[in-house]
Amino acid sequence: MTISKEANQLDLKTILLALFCLISSGMLMAQTTVTIGTGTTTQRYPLGAYFGYERSASLYLQSEIANAGSMLKVAWYATAARTTAIPMKIYMKHTTGTTITADTWANMISGATLVYDGTNSSITANAWNEFVLNSAFAYNNSSNLLVLVEANYGGSGTSPSTGAAPRYSTVTGGHMYVQADSSPPTTTGTVTSSRPNIQLTVG
Repeated sequence: MTISKEANQLDLKTILLALFCLISSGMLMAQTTVTIGTGTTTQRYPLGAYFGYERSASLYLQSEIANAGSMLKVAWYATAARTTAIPMKIYMKHTTGTTITADTWANMISGATLVYDGTNSSITANAWNEFVLNSAFAYNNSSNLLVLVEANYGGSGTSPSTGAAPRYSTVTGGHMYVQADSSPPTTTGTVTSSRPNIQLTVG
């Protein structure tokens, strides 16, 4: 049986195309997970709902992230389990600021991108708890990053006061919270140095 030169060339092209697709898929699927913060002290934010409406803003520096690309997941390290269903929203926003200035939540999320909107009902103790973003955030790796979290349980909230007790690290001006019962808060938030540890998955 004789195989033509054209057939050989076609087979070679098919093989090369298949290899190219495999390599491209691998490149597209490559992800880097960046862990920021090593502190082991705990607080309620951003995984609590002791108040009906809780808000948590955290600032992470470009030097800590150091990866350009699409933000695909975020995770927080919880030290207590939780099965209460809590509607949550997560926003992301580029900023040139190196510390957070106290502001209203409406101003904090102005210009931000809503990347997650869903109900979380399962937090595992002593583990990183991932939130897969509904919409990827294109991080430019030149600005700093604000991660803004809303917990909208409603009413007067739910116990315990410690929530899922996520870990935080001490960073001056790295965190802001604001909270209220019955309706979302409209007052100016409180800036603290208790910045939640976080994992950011960039692809």
